[in-house]
Amino acid sequence: MAEPAHPIVERAQPQSLPAGQVFNLCKSHNIPMVYTEDGEWICAVESLMDCLEETDLEDFRFMPIPDDDETEITLSLVFADGHVIPLLCPDCGNSVDDDDDAIASVRKQIAGLTDRHVTDVLISEDDLAPYPWLSTILTLEVGGTTIEADFPLLSLYYMTHPEDDEEYEDEFEWDNLN
Repeated sequence: MAEPAHPIVERAQPQSLPAGQVFNLCKSHNIPMVYTEDGEWICAVESLMDCLEETDLEDFRFMPIPDDDETEITLSLVFADGHVIPLLCPDCGNSVDDDDDAIASVRKQIAGLTDRHVTDVLISEDDLAPYPWLSTILTLEVGGTTIEADFPLLSLYYMTHPEDDEEYEDEFEWDNLN
């Protein structure tokens, strides 16, 4: 068996999950749910809408991946209220490849938006991804326009929330899954 072009990084490995972890599926969207620090399983789509419905998409830029080693950077969707969604590779869980033309295209798309509110979360699948937290692909619709920057469900576990800068840890932690 040939080595994959992108070896799967530790943050995306099943051993990063507690033993025997299985994902609950959202009955409405048929995608894995996320587990909160409050001990609740919630729909990833509902979670994103709850976090982002009151804010505007502000930028598309390189930001650190918020994990134990914040030296890695990746392209991220940045929102006016401080939310940041790191775009992680659905093949390996690492930072996404940075194609200058694609980056310029997304930045131009965002700059041209008159309404920057998230209006929907679109769902697709990457049939080649090895795990459900990588194969479930989410894309934001902002002001009725689909933003050409998709990300795997894994990105939600590394999403920065405005309160993270104060006293709270990430809302969705692998360590909270059980």
